[in-house]
Amino acid sequence: MSRPYNPKYDSVLGPMREPSPPPSSENPFSHDASFLSQLDPSRVDVADTEAALTHLFGDVVNQAQQDDHTTSQAEDGVNKQEMQIGLTDHQLQAEQSTPTLANQEVTTTESLPLSTPEGGESDANHILIDPSLADSETGSAEPTSLPGVPVKRKATSRANMLARGGACEFCKKRKLKCSAEVPSCSNCSKVGKECVYSQKKQRSRVRVLEDRLQELEKRLDPKNTTSNTANESPIQQVNITSNNNSTTNGNTDSTYDPTDYPTLSTFEFDHHLEDPSNANPVGVDLGLEPDLMTLADAAAADTSVEYQSWQGLSPELIVGEIIKAVSGGSVPGSDGKSVGEKIVSHLIQLYIGPPSLPVLHPAVSPTTLLSRLTNRHRPIHPSLLLSLIPFLLPLSPSQILHSPSIPLLIQTHAKGLISNAITNSDPRIIDIIAACTIRAYGFYEQARYFEGWTESASATSMVYAAGLHKLGRVGEKFISQVNIEGRTERVDREKKLRVILGKGVAVSPPIDRVELGERINLFWFAYANDRGGAAGWGWPSSFNDEEITTPWPRDDYDNDEALLDNRTITDFMDTTAPSHDDGSKDTLHAAHCKAITLFYHANRLFDMPSRLATPERTSRLIRLTKRYMSTSIPVRADEGIERSPRNEIRMTLHAVMCVLHAKEEIDAPPGSEREYFDKSIESTGKALEIIQNMQMDGNVDLDGLEITSAMLFHFFGRLMTKYLHKITPTNLQEWQGETLNNEKDIEVINDLLRKKEGFSNALETLGKRMKFANISCRLLDNIAYGSDFKMGEYERPDNMP
Repeated sequence: MSRPYNPKYDSVLGPMREPSPPPSSENPFSHDASFLSQLDPSRVDVADTEAALTHLFGDVVNQAQQDDHTTSQAEDGVNKQEMQIGLTDHQLQAEQSTPTLANQEVTTTESLPLSTPEGGESDANHILIDPSLADSETGSAEPTSLPGVPVKRKATSRANMLARGGACEFCKKRKLKCSAEVPSCSNCSKVGKECVYSQKKQRSRVRVLEDRLQELEKRLDPKNTTSNTANESPIQQVNITSNNNSTTNGNTDSTYDPTDYPTLSTFEFDHHLEDPSNANPVGVDLGLEPDLMTLADAAAADTSVEYQSWQGLSPELIVGEIIKAVSGGSVPGSDGKSVGEKIVSHLIQLYIGPPSLPVLHPAVSPTTLLSRLTNRHRPIHPSLLLSLIPFLLPLSPSQILHSPSIPLLIQTHAKGLISNAITNSDPRIIDIIAACTIRAYGFYEQARYFEGWTESASATSMVYAAGLHKLGRVGEKFISQVNIEGRTERVDREKKLRVILGKGVAVSPPIDRVELGERINLFWFAYANDRGGAAGWGWPSSFNDEEITTPWPRDDYDNDEALLDNRTITDFMDTTAPSHDDGSKDTLHAAHCKAITLFYHANRLFDMPSRLATPERTSRLIRLTKRYMSTSIPVRADEGIERSPRNEIRMTLHAVMCVLHAKEEIDAPPGSEREYFDKSIESTGKALEIIQNMQMDGNVDLDGLEITSAMLFHFFGRLMTKYLHKITPTNLQEWQGETLNNEKDIEVINDLLRKKEGFSNALETLGKRMKFANISCRLLDNIAYGSDFKMGEYERPDNMP
């Protein structure tokens, strides 16, 4: 019996361009087993044919294929059991413990029990952590046909099939057909395993609304301050493999169930922000009674008793507990909180209160994180939490959390979550952008250069997809009682443009000024991360200045003035416009972005064609830099000159001038190079002076300086080393065109040696707390010995011999 003719799909012209039919329980294209049975197995495999049909008619047969998928896997499991007849008990046990490709999981060197340590381990439930640690020699244990006896698939029927996920844990784990008998199914009875049904029952729409109403009533009642974790359904199996075809909670839809993701009530940490105005910074009812403890007090109040809950666990078990907590699959302990939730609560406490990580606040501020954990209708994506956790682990007093293997395993799983989110078009793309950018920054900090570069490029591509680079004048729509000059004309022109070409993005527009501010700050964090990596590598940035309309970041957007200020990077780089970029009014984030922009453009002059990298272009950048430097960048009284992060901005601007004067030296007519060489070395000395002043004022460890400073110190040290190789008493006389005595030659060389040693020592100081700086210091030593490149990096040919 063949499939009936379908004019939509059987037309000789191919599938017609019609909207795909909506998914329904009744499949319009029935799965006809007799149709597939007509195929010759010797010429084409039935499974391959099904895959081809799915590729052609995926919008109408996906449901049927998913339904049959469970049945076919269950039959394969039954065949496997049939083949095991006649094996000894020992052989049977060995067969069951062998990792197989049929399980669709990659086994690591150590598997994690799904249950909490208090509840004991279960052989049937293991969480897999790192796919990269899999044993490559592990073979598949799929049943093979006996010689001369083909394995024939049994006819299937969906009449007696369970609902999706209705099988017990043992059958789901081994892809067996579950009889769903209570208290024990047939498979569990055969092998003597405990039969556990942990699937959450499907709720009707009415029940969902009733549950949400009940949840709101609980949150409005100040007496209900305990976690609702214990009232939720039992644990769901969490797949920790990097399988792009499934999400961590087993849901492949782009939608998500808010109850399956972490919320504030899940972690139960103290979150009373220290606010002088005593206003709620989140703008929602947190449902907790007032507490006199601030976040700093709460962090200090974490006693060793709390740490005892995870003190004896291995790093792999700790990672498993963290992943289950952020993925919504943890089981509450006797006190209502699982071990993973306690760990995550403790780490989040370190972020929303002192010591925190101010360098990451533009990506996700403590207030934003708090708000997202409170909002059950906009739950935070687990990958964002997992991207923050590796930064928070070293801040914890618990020494067990300092194991270097913990962040490695967490980063691996977070990458899988991000891939799944992209594959399934998860609507929380803003969270994914923040996660990728934070991960890129972390990779750079760990001197994992190439990983950081590719992760940053991934974030940049999603920045464009989400339209974060086109937020100019978006804030005007949140101002209702102000007549904005020229807005009507701009709107009319934009409407005409969109008649010709639509402008779609992957996320909906911001709903209020708070969300707009979050997106603006996230964009500039991703921008600075990309431009800093590009300057460090000497490669082009993924951003184009002319495409950016997003205004410079601000600390808050509560006033209309902030929403009406649409100055952006093109205004800053325009030398013909009147000077209006006052550095004294810039936020720290905005000043950093402007400084790194100038440094990037100065570096690009050395990799552009000569017809573009003209002396006029160099002069224009010098005017821009001097204009910005002329506006003072004051140090706030609460910062202190010796620890001010603005010292890093000053050093960046001096580095810009050093690069531009070096370019002037190259372009200068013969005989006039010395003037620009002296200016370049002078700029280097000003940067070194800032370092020395910080240490003389008591900041010996150079606190307040981040990865940008390490990149600058390496640049300065490398330049001094190259000048030392270039300038010797012999060729120095030829270069200057005059005769110099030895004392003058020695003075120049000693000055270069002193500066090189100063930057090398500064790198070594930063290297005590930053691996990037430590590796950069070693690279600087290699350059002194004539080895210029990092591992895996080669000299680019260009016009070099």
